[in-house]
Amino acid sequence: MAAPKEAATSVLAEALPVKQRHTQALRHALQQIDQENAELQRQYSEQLGMLQGTSDEIASCMATFQQASYRYIDLFRSIYGERETS
Repeated sequence: MAAPKEAATSVLAEALPVKQRHTQALRHALQQIDQENAELQRQYSEQLGMLQGTSDEIASCMATFQQASYRYIDLFRSIYGERETS
């Protein structure tokens, strides 16, 4: 029978390749996660830019609509005068 120190050394030596494979698998998984995260961040930035452009366009349309509605109200008042609604 092997001495306790020799047995522990033997177990550690046999476990080392398993531990190394496990460590390598974890590193590979983390690398994949980092790549996916970078891609998601790129997509987010792209979508954020598109949403900002859409928001700016909506604000411009709202301003145009508001100006047109004020002009319509002014025209209505000039034709019909100031009237109270009941």
